[in-house]
Amino acid sequence: MILLCSNNTDRDSETLMPTLIEFKNISKSFPGVQALDDVSISVERNTIHALVGENGAGKTTFIKICGGLEAKDSGDIFYKEKEVFVRNAHDAKKLGISIVHQHFPQCLKMTVAQNIFMPEYSETTLRLMNWKTINRKADVLLQNFGVDLAPEMPLKNLTIAQRQVVEICKAIAMDVDLIIMDEPTSALPLRELHSFFDIIKRLKESGMTIIYVSHKLDEIFSVADVITVLRDGKEVATVPKKDTTPSEIATIMVGRRIEEFERNTEAGKTAARAKTLLKVDGLKKGQILNNVSLDVKVGEIVGLAGLQGSGCSELLKAIFGFEQFEAGSIVLNGRKLEIGSSRAGIEAGIAYVPTDRHREGLNLIMSVGENIALAEFMKLSRMGILWKKNIESIGLKYIERLGIKTQSVWESVNYLSGGNQQKVVIGKWLATEPLLLLLDDPTRGVDVGAKAEIHKIVQSIVVEGRACIMTSSEFPELLSFCDRIVTMYKGSITGNFAAKEVTEDTIMHYITGAGETSVRG
Repeated sequence: MILLCSNNTDRDSETLMPTLIEFKNISKSFPGVQALDDVSISVERNTIHALVGENGAGKTTFIKICGGLEAKDSGDIFYKEKEVFVRNAHDAKKLGISIVHQHFPQCLKMTVAQNIFMPEYSETTLRLMNWKTINRKADVLLQNFGVDLAPEMPLKNLTIAQRQVVEICKAIAMDVDLIIMDEPTSALPLRELHSFFDIIKRLKESGMTIIYVSHKLDEIFSVADVITVLRDGKEVATVPKKDTTPSEIATIMVGRRIEEFERNTEAGKTAARAKTLLKVDGLKKGQILNNVSLDVKVGEIVGLAGLQGSGCSELLKAIFGFEQFEAGSIVLNGRKLEIGSSRAGIEAGIAYVPTDRHREGLNLIMSVGENIALAEFMKLSRMGILWKKNIESIGLKYIERLGIKTQSVWESVNYLSGGNQQKVVIGKWLATEPLLLLLDDPTRGVDVGAKAEIHKIVQSIVVEGRACIMTSSEFPELLSFCDRIVTMYKGSITGNFAAKEVTEDTIMHYITGAGETSVRG
């Protein structure tokens, strides 16, 4: 049990106040965008209140206003039944509000204890602290989570999930009553999800209130008590979890039935696919890839399933040319490839959409059109200059084809929602007209509507005589969308299954090394 002694007296005296924070008629606009429109939400004490909605629905703006990172245009905020003015993060901290960000800022060279208490002290002050006392305080917080971490350990030695725990401890150390979690599991490996959910439940048991923002409806229904749906900047529903279903919430989020976008998988699976488009034979690279062989046929969508470090992402990068391999061969459309760079991969007819769109997929200071044109720079440029009319032409083509929501082809891609940014990355690679599309967790961090639209885009590509290999951190996505599932463990392929003949349990069995190598279908 987590004990926050400095706050317990206050909590006991306020048990008759069921509402911790209330937002009344909150509005916020940016140039050309009404981010929030008259939103009213009430969050009860000691609950996990989920906030869901499509990319661009207003979730990020809402939590920034709550945490003092954005100023509201109008409306009122009441905290513990008193009107408050949250003008900056310092005001939020004094009230007892903390945000655990999706991309949380941490200093990897510093220790666990230093990261936890850095908000309380300057770097100079930290050097003068009694570290026995600080480490002891950090150890108490960590033990309350049931996490066996040494306070003196450098953060760089921790897993992503352990760093997430440190970030939550940082919030708890500031004596908060309300923690806002923005996509807290987006970077967590599958094996660490259950321990993280246990932490969330312990926080609630300790008397904490949590606003939980996520695109993943399965985890929302695992941890939440109440669900609020935002759509186009408006609050369209607030409902207890027990009174609804994931399907109903998905429909409310997008304003339409998601099923209309789902792939008709059976129609695709019954088609004869005699021609092999890609043949990977005996790829080796140290301990990362261990004699990997894989065939992909024309019109196929093959799913790669594996835990972090399994080799799935490295295999995609090797096929594309990002990763060099020591032995083996790659044959595409009957031609053996000598791939030594990403440019060679592009010229061979391969496109690669990375898992981290911000670091590897986009140039955030460039426009939507410029990003789409990047992969085709050599074809679209003259004398090394990418002409404006060429950017506009190809940008408009893929904005329309992919349904990218943007003010114009010249809008900075940084202003787009996550789902629309991902469509820009996909558009960039579709512009190369690839034979083979490699997608590394392409729907990570996007809402259910954008996910369905990305599926539709991929389906339209493969029926044109192409093929796709994709990874996903969500097994249901692989099972519902792919024709085959190939499992990997420690750089080796352990299973090859027809998607309609395999279950999540079977996949887990083969990606943890528990199953014998199997080939089916």
